[in-house]
Amino acid sequence: MLGLASQPTDVLTFAQVANEYLATLVDAERRTIGQYRKTLEDHFLLAIVTLPDGTTVGPLGRLPIDELTKDIIQAWINLMRAKQHGKNVLRPYAPKTIINIHGTVISRVFDYAIDDEYCSRQPCWQVKLPERKGRAVKAVNVITGLEIPEWIACAYEVDEDTGDITLVLLAKGLRWGELTSATGV
Repeated sequence: MLGLASQPTDVLTFAQVANEYLATLVDAERRTIGQYRKTLEDHFLLAIVTLPDGTTVGPLGRLPIDELTKDIIQAWINLMRAKQHGKNVLRPYAPKTIINIHGTVISRVFDYAIDDEYCSRQPCWQVKLPERKGRAVKAVNVITGLEIPEWIACAYEVDEDTGDITLVLLAKGLRWGELTSATGV
């Protein structure tokens, strides 16, 4: 056996558990669930990876959930780091994309599988994710304490809501996405 997905067993496959997990997301928007499903289909379910010993494993979606190991998940991460995408210009996947797929979809499927006793371990833990290089913030782009009252006053000149939002953002140090996700705006 070359490590390719075996014939069906009574253990559910990763794809089956992923579908069950997605069905439980009743509080998520349909669009979000659709994005998770597409992400799995485009990047994980059909992936065939090569382990350090040369063994080929996959397609990953057909593997029994309890057969996916840390080494297989690491091999998938390495595959994603080597893959390129794009219509006109090919470029590698950004570390943030790989980290997001790993953390928001794949790892959560395993959390669900553990909770429902389909498997007993979380193979997404302790893998080496690509380093996400943040953008450097220049000092000239940071609002100083002396400028904060001016910004708030200017925002209130626009209208009361803009002033309130600006006040909260600056007082708490929130980013726009953090504020809007917390308030549902």
